[in-house]
Amino acid sequence: MLNDPVVLSDGFSYERKDILEWLEKNSTSPLTREQLDMNVVVPNKNLKILLQWFKESKEEEKLQAEF
Repeated sequence: MLNDPVVLSDGFSYERKDILEWLEKNSTSPLTREQLDMNVVVPNKNLKILLQWFKESKEEEKLQAEF
């Protein structure tokens, strides 16, 4: 699951650490193979909020199941 999602010019979201590592060696999208604007790595705040909510709801379900 993503912890620090970012979105690139291909419109897809990636884990920041992983995509930065990819971009050190490549100038294309790992999904579409299209050229990327290498200077545009934007935090995906909406996805981060949704993932945080999802994680918290799963933790809450787990706690309720223990009772």
